[in-house]
This record gives sequence, C-alpha cells and structure tokens, in this order.
Amino acid sequence: ALPILKAALGFGAASARIVLSRNALPEYHQGMPTRFGYGPKHEEYRAYDEKIWEVSQKQDKVILENPRKSGFGRGTDAEIPSALIAVALHYEDINYGVLWIAYDRPHTFTDEETRYVTAIGGQAALAAANTSLYQRFQLGHQRLQTVIESTPDAVLVTDREGRLVLSNPAAREILNDGKAFREGELLEEQLSNDDLIGMLMSDQPGPYYLEIEIRDGEVYQAVTVETRTPE
Repeated sequence: ALPILKAALGFGAASARIVLSRNALPEYHQGMPTRFGYGPKHEEYRAYDEKIWEVSQKQDKVILENPRKSGFGRGTDAEIPSALIAVALHYEDINYGVLWIAYDRPHTFTDEETRYVTAIGGQAALAAANTSLYQRFQLGHQRLQTVIESTPDAVLVTDREGRLVLSNPAAREILNDGKAFREGELLEEQLSNDDLIGMLMSDQPGPYYLEIEIRDGEVYQAVTVETRTPE
C-alpha cells in the first residue's frame, strides 16, 4: 500500500489513506490491518475513515473543497481537512474499499488531479483484488492440508502438470519410508512403484481404481480423482 499512498500525495496533499472492505480480507485474515495511511496529517485525519468509507458505498467519487461548510466534521473533535477527494476501489464489480486524499489548506481539484487520483485508485483496487485472491488461495490450501493431514488414508495432491502440492503422513509412511516428499516437483520422479506411476500417468478419466503392491506383499487399493477449480 505504501507506494500507492506515496504516489497519491503527488499534488501536495497532507494525507492519503486507504480503507479496505471485508471483500479484500478473507476470513482467515480478519486480524490484518484494514486501514493504511501516509503523509504528515494521516493520523489526524484517521477519525474520518469510517465516514468516508460509508459515503463511498453510495458514490464512486467524492470531492469536497470546503468540508467544514458541508458539515463533514460534525460530531467529532478531530481536525477537519480543508479539502478532500475520495474514490471507491472497484474491480470487476467488487468494492474493495476506498482511497481518500486530504489537504490541510484550501485546495481546488483540477481535472488533471481528479484523473490522476482516479488512476491511482484503479491501481489500488487491482492490488487489493490480487491480494484478496492470493489470500483466499492460501486459506483454501491450508484448509485442504488440515483435512488430508487428519485422514488415515494415504493422500497425494498434484497440480495439472503432475507436480506435488500436498501429501499427508500416511502417504509419506507408506510410499516414501516416512521421508518427506518434495513439494513443487513432479510426483512421478519421487515414487518407486511402477504401477502407481503408471496410474498417475494414465489418461483414463477418473475415478480410476487399481490394486497395487507396495512392499512386502502389502496390497492397497489406489484411486485417482481429478478435481477442477473455477477459472
């Protein structure tokens, strides 16, 4: 957030702040900061974050060149900005929060500055969307790992290219003598059982069942199942 906030001060503003909505923060990351600020007055103007955010839910862009006259600071003892502009952080019809910039002296917003702030807001929205997507992926990965770690069956998860994504203790014990697999590398290169490798390499649509002998005559029923995630 810092590079975006620094850029937002490009016309001499005293504060640039970003307030993120719940859309930007998956359940697991609710403890993360939802507000970021930069500039000599960003702490003084922090008290207005919620009010700005509420307004941005109804208006994509807010420009106030005399906030005091409009009653903006009513009900708070915090210093009132002399002028401010706020843009909602929309990306693909999802609201990720608001970017707002404040001045501590009278200021008139030109068309050039308005376009500039809108462009900065677009960058902030894209960054928030990408961060949210990555965090949701991480959350899903962690939940899946918790599930497979707790099952007594041997479980291996690969991506579309056959690289290992997850394995559980049972799989490591049965298929790799208790040693860890190398996640991110091709699974076929880490297995010694030819039947299992052939099963993994098969183009047969799943689920695909096969009885395989692992060691000392122990026979296991193996199954491969293809899962797809939304594009």
